[in-house]
Amino acid sequence: MSWESVSFWIEHHPGLASWVQAAGSIVAIWGAFQISNMQLKKQNLHKEEESRAQAWAYFAVVKSAVDNALTLFDSADEATSYGHFKSNWDLHHSHMIESSLAALKLIPPHALGSYDLVMAYNGVMANMAGILIDVRTGLDTDEVRSKEYMFFRGELSMRRFNIGSYWEKFGNSFLDKHEGAKRDDFFQSYR
Repeated sequence: MSWESVSFWIEHHPGLASWVQAAGSIVAIWGAFQISNMQLKKQNLHKEEESRAQAWAYFAVVKSAVDNALTLFDSADEATSYGHFKSNWDLHHSHMIESSLAALKLIPPHALGSYDLVMAYNGVMANMAGILIDVRTGLDTDEVRSKEYMFFRGELSMRRFNIGSYWEKFGNSFLDKHEGAKRDDFFQSYR
């Protein structure tokens, strides 16, 4: 079949051009719809990825605060005296706890996405603020007797328990909300 025979056939069927034009228009509309649909899917996927990344960033901030609190608690347990603990606090822990609390304050609670996450976050936040108050009050005087230091360490033990409980609630709620995350990789009990 040569080009001349095809051309001859097209010339002798005048309605063919309008049918080809109609079919071309339908294909063009369908193509535009597909392109629009693909762009919408990409935008939604990008939003989901951004949301997931932000959620994991919030998780990291809370986990870092809890880890810093645990380091402080361990330091209090290992300190042989009030002076030893005060020195550790002044050199390292005060800055870590203050920066953790400042980072926690930057998380908008409504962005956490669930009641359980907000409640657990508020519990961690309140206990981090409580740690600062407890330690600053406990270390406010230079003459802390051993009984008072033991009481102070007891207060920190209560904070450890509270933060561990709220962290467990936060971690479980977070990992339930973000399916596919492995609990063993990101969460451990801090009691």
